[in-house]
Amino acid sequence: MADSFSPLSPGSPGASAVSEANPFFATFWANEAALNFSTERALAEDQSAQRDTNATYEYNRGVNNRAEPLKLQSNQNTANSQGLAESGVLAKTQGLTQTQYAQKNARLAEVRKNAVEKYQGKENTAITENALDTGKYVADAQAEGVKALEENPPPPAPAPAITPPAVSAIRAQPITGSGVKGAKQLAASRRAAAKKAVAVG
Repeated sequence: MADSFSPLSPGSPGASAVSEANPFFATFWANEAALNFSTERALAEDQSAQRDTNATYEYNRGVNNRAEPLKLQSNQNTANSQGLAESGVLAKTQGLTQTQYAQKNARLAEVRKNAVEKYQGKENTAITENALDTGKYVADAQAEGVKALEENPPPPAPAPAITPPAVSAIRAQPITGSGVKGAKQLAASRRAAAKKAVAVG
């Protein structure tokens, strides 16, 4: 039996080789799904052919196993009818018959062995090619992702907002005592300046 086949899928180890941010993420998985389908179909065909080979072998071996005793009995009957049952001729004929069936069974086994080895070789080749093609798809998707980023770089990240330091509220102080006198003088001087400006104008 060939090595077990574990196709790459989004949940399997190594699936993160092509990130979802890559623009070729969907294309990569579409290619990988088609490749896995093709590999699984080839493996199924090879395994079916192996089953057919084994069934053919078992059938033909069964035919031989049923035919050999009948042939040996036929040889015995012929020797009896010819009066040769006790001669060396019957022993020689029986030995030849047994050798012929042993050779037929050996040829069947050799044909089966060669066919099974061929199909197992094809299975191993399909699994190896799947792994190589997967590696190529990963490399291509990564290269295309890098190329896409170089051709269409993402916009620069916005600068972090600068928050001004908190300003505490200034409380107004009530004007009391000498402060009231100063405020009255300031108001009087402003009125005098405004009258002067009107008189000049």
